[in-house]
Amino acid sequence: MMEKDYQSTYIECADECRKTGNSKDGIAKMYDLLYRLQQADRTKDQDLILVNVYTFLGYHQSAYDLAKLCLELVDRKNIAKLYTLESKAKSHQNNFIIKDLRKLRQRNTPITLHPVDFVVSAIDENHISIKKDIVVFNKIVEAERVKVFIYAICKPEDYIDRINDYLFWMADCQKELILFYNQEFAEGRPQKADTDWYDTLEVFGLKIIIGDNGRLYAEVASGDEYMTDHILDVEMQEREILAMQYDG
Repeated sequence: MMEKDYQSTYIECADECRKTGNSKDGIAKMYDLLYRLQQADRTKDQDLILVNVYTFLGYHQSAYDLAKLCLELVDRKNIAKLYTLESKAKSHQNNFIIKDLRKLRQRNTPITLHPVDFVVSAIDENHISIKKDIVVFNKIVEAERVKVFIYAICKPEDYIDRINDYLFWMADCQKELILFYNQEFAEGRPQKADTDWYDTLEVFGLKIIIGDNGRLYAEVASGDEYMTDHILDVEMQEREILAMQYDG
């Protein structure tokens, strides 16, 4: 694709997104342009187009990092632009992006844990960490963001099958989450949860608790597109969602 085609494509995509309120098709086209530019052997002018694409999609840290390399700072306008990009990068980083739904809809395979994947804390014998990344709400959650607490008189391996069953369910409990959200926030919130809402959820952490009664509980710290500056806490008992609330 020639340089002028990159520029004209960006203008067309941005116009379509603004006119349609960031429609799925418009955002998909903007992401297609992003992927092409990322893979291209770019000129400096094409780098600037990529800066604009990053900014439009909310990748403010990426936009600033690239702009530092390609903007000529003898121009006052460029100095002002870089300052604006730096401010956005500091406040937002790449945390509030417009997501590519096509990628988020790809299903992640649930992870099976084995006894060797559990590590008992040297400080608190009730606290167990794990060695593997897992899947929650179809999102990959890094191992260090997962905590297991056991208050029953047992060893982790005694509950390995139940924990794996629990994780298998949490890996993609789409229907349950959507139904509970729409019931919990039926009043006072215009947006309804749907498959797009589910696919764009982020998961920041998971806590699994084995109570002294032998039951499994879970607390998921997540985030959604409706309240981007709040944490959406989800509490569960076994395979039942008990509570859902915004925090922050």
